[in-house]
Amino acid sequence: MIVICCYIALWSDSGILVPLSGDTLILIGISAGTAAAAQTIDISKMRTLEQSGATAQAQTKEPIHKNQTFLFQILSDENGINIQRFQSVVFTFFIGIFFVFEVITKFEMPDLDSGILGLMGISSATYAGLKTNEGKT
Repeated sequence: MIVICCYIALWSDSGILVPLSGDTLILIGISAGTAAAAQTIDISKMRTLEQSGATAQAQTKEPIHKNQTFLFQILSDENGINIQRFQSVVFTFFIGIFFVFEVITKFEMPDLDSGILGLMGISSATYAGLKTNEGKT
């Protein structure tokens, strides 16, 4: 969403569709891949629950974080705040701030360092990998 908003802002300011750099496309790919992996993991967990017959019990339970803030909800799983979610949110927040700052100061899509992209990939892979164990006791 940050990349899209920055792209639209640059387009509306200059009237020109600025080209997306390879780095920006990699960043979008990492984010999309992480979202797809998380969704796939969630679907897999639901299918496992359905096969074991546990969905009826899970559906009758009160939502765990029903009255909590959005931030608390994205940082938490069934057991409370979880470190890989916290790390993912913090890292994404700082990359987003950096990206917006670069667009505002240079009026162009930023070139991202390969180290930043690597760290974003590692952060996202860690989140997806550890998400498979969420809720297991």
